[in-house]
Amino acid sequence: MYQVLYVDDDPDLLLIGKKFIERSKEFLVDTNTSANNVLDSVDLQSYDAIISDYQMPGIDGIEFLKKVRLKNVDIPFILFTGKGREEVVIEAINSGADFYIQKGNDTLSQFAELTHKIRQSVRRREAELARIKSEKKFFEVFFKNPSISMINSTEDGTFIDVNNAFLKKIGYSREEVIGKKIDELEIFADQNTLVHIVNAIHENGSIRDNEIEINTKSGEKIIAHLSCERIQIGNQDLFFSYAIDITEEKKAQEALLDSEEKYKLIAENSHDLVYIYRDTGFLFFNQKIPLVTGYTSEELKKINVWDLLPPGDREVMYEYAIKRIAGEAIPSHYFAHYLTKSGEIRDAEFTMEKITFQGEYALLGTVRDITERKKQEASLYESEQRYRTLVETTDTGYVILDKSGCVIDANIEYIRLTGYSKLDDIKGRSILEWTSPDEEERNKEALLRCIRDGKIRNFEINYIHLDGKLTLVEINATVVKANESFQIVTLCHDISSRF
Repeated sequence: MYQVLYVDDDPDLLLIGKKFIERSKEFLVDTNTSANNVLDSVDLQSYDAIISDYQMPGIDGIEFLKKVRLKNVDIPFILFTGKGREEVVIEAINSGADFYIQKGNDTLSQFAELTHKIRQSVRRREAELARIKSEKKFFEVFFKNPSISMINSTEDGTFIDVNNAFLKKIGYSREEVIGKKIDELEIFADQNTLVHIVNAIHENGSIRDNEIEINTKSGEKIIAHLSCERIQIGNQDLFFSYAIDITEEKKAQEALLDSEEKYKLIAENSHDLVYIYRDTGFLFFNQKIPLVTGYTSEELKKINVWDLLPPGDREVMYEYAIKRIAGEAIPSHYFAHYLTKSGEIRDAEFTMEKITFQGEYALLGTVRDITERKKQEASLYESEQRYRTLVETTDTGYVILDKSGCVIDANIEYIRLTGYSKLDDIKGRSILEWTSPDEEERNKEALLRCIRDGKIRNFEINYIHLDGKLTLVEINATVVKANESFQIVTLCHDISSRF
């Protein structure tokens, strides 16, 4: 339900208006006879719409409107008044009023019109807020997009904005690009390409994966798949374009397909499964495929390639193939599975590219088997879980410190020894903070000795809780390497009961 504020110095009219507007069950109306009182309220921004009379004591409706806008409040504002002079209407609109409605003798129809205008202004504001939110999300993605991305005017190609990938790969600064026309920078190696792209967009509304050459500032050329479409941002009609750099892939393709013999030589020496297929059959495959799948080369020449994929993956991969042949964008790398002759399902990373082979379009694919890697990852995860369970269930305090004696990680028992209740209470803090004050220097010396000697054994120290309670702790610590630095792995045992 929408909250509406109705301000008028006529209490009777406020009562009638409130009852009529609330009849729709869409609005809840608060009334006030003083605009000044409203301006001082902290609840002003909680309303979805404001209705105001024009002629009121203290300040009139337009002055009220101006003060609302000065507070950066963009709530829909409707002037509902008996004053219908043209100059009042013009000033109201210029001051930011959404609608101006003149009171009349027909109460029923005037409040029906007012209710309609409230509904219209509230929905218009919601649509505007949704648009702003959508545009904000668009620009967040735009600037983070790893592809070369740009926004240009549809009128003359003026650069409105470019993302960081554009600046990094093309080599220009933002100041050198924004405000320039696209043909001024001559980033398209072939200017006829630009004409073709613009004509295609005007005709079809968008283009997808057009292969182009881009000139960088340094004179190098980038081969890219360019996609472009018309978008609306605010009231601007714009071109949004993004180019995926395929220079390295193209060089690799050209080197690979320079001749079948060269290609076969490269493919046969690849650690990956490499193949070319069209429709349902293989045109070429390296010897890694028979070796891994268990099929003979003769069997693979006759097999339907889609039978090498398990159900589920088969449908997705087939759709990718159709899209790639049609020139549509698909992920450059994706994870799926393949089947061996024995029925084993193995994990793999796939790539797929559209190529010309023997004078016709075909698909070049590579498969990198990651089954063992996935097993290792699963095993590592299990090991980490067992380690965590062991550490958390032992009655010995366990803590990892950095070289300055600050906590990196600790189990529940160690946290208890410090007198705190959770890891966040001690993480990043020095162990000296819960060392008994009269033993801080001794503990500091022990830390330095541990770092120097690589270990310390059977060191006893008193920890002090927040309530002043002392806990005698026996410490055994070892220095271990961690990346480029080292950490101190420490076991702490409560030995208070010995005394």
